[in-house]
Amino acid sequence: MTGKGINQIDFAIAASVLIVLFVFTVSHVSGYYSTPMQVVDSAEMRSHAMLLWETAFRNEGVPPSWHWGPETTRPSMGGRLWRVPVHLEEYGENGGSYTLKVPINPGKTHGLPNAWEGSVKVYDGKEAIPTNVTDVEGDGFMESFNVVFEVEMDAPEKTVNVYYSQNNRTNAVYEDLEPEEESDVNITVLSEREERSVSEYKANLTGAMRTHDIAEKYDFDYGFKLYFEVDGDEFSKGGPVYEDAATEQYSRKVLYQNRTGHIKTIEPVVTVW
Repeated sequence: MTGKGINQIDFAIAASVLIVLFVFTVSHVSGYYSTPMQVVDSAEMRSHAMLLWETAFRNEGVPPSWHWGPETTRPSMGGRLWRVPVHLEEYGENGGSYTLKVPINPGKTHGLPNAWEGSVKVYDGKEAIPTNVTDVEGDGFMESFNVVFEVEMDAPEKTVNVYYSQNNRTNAVYEDLEPEEESDVNITVLSEREERSVSEYKANLTGAMRTHDIAEKYDFDYGFKLYFEVDGDEFSKGGPVYEDAATEQYSRKVLYQNRTGHIKTIEPVVTVW
């Protein structure tokens, strides 16, 4: 009896040790395989977030001028701004303020001039300076115009930037400026340069759409939220994010022109889950 009891105890101990070893092995093997799978899932979701950002905030939509038509195949908030650098060099070295007139000849995109009459703003660095638009050729969309601006020459030379867009919802306020007939400033107008942006008008139209319709037009099967903030206002479309959902975000800075023509830098965010 005693020998048999000892053998049963030995068997029970051996079985327990085997169970512990089995559980230990399974847990480590499971962890070995689950971690790479989590990494793959996260990378895939981040890729979806990046692609959705490009579709929603950088592409112009299908067709690109969808915001002017009755229907769209695929909406997007991407737009374009144009920037003309103007190099100023003061040869008299007197300093002070100058009111200068510069001729601008916009290019064309989608068959229209790149400059809407209410979209012109001149910037000295990050500061908008007093601006006026005169001698306009064209009706609303300007084939050519003169921009008059008041600039402080606090250095012997500097470059200011003339911004404009095709956004016919902008209504910039212009100053009543009279250019100087003669000045001690040499003016060099450089070529027009395109800048990608987010269109306020397209964003408003997209915001009015149903989330389901946007997902369908984007052929996007994941949950998503599109978000940005500008001038204290928030744009938000999609969501809400499910509790305990695994999410990935992607964001990038881009230019934005508001209704008064001012240029802002915003950072739209895409969240997917």
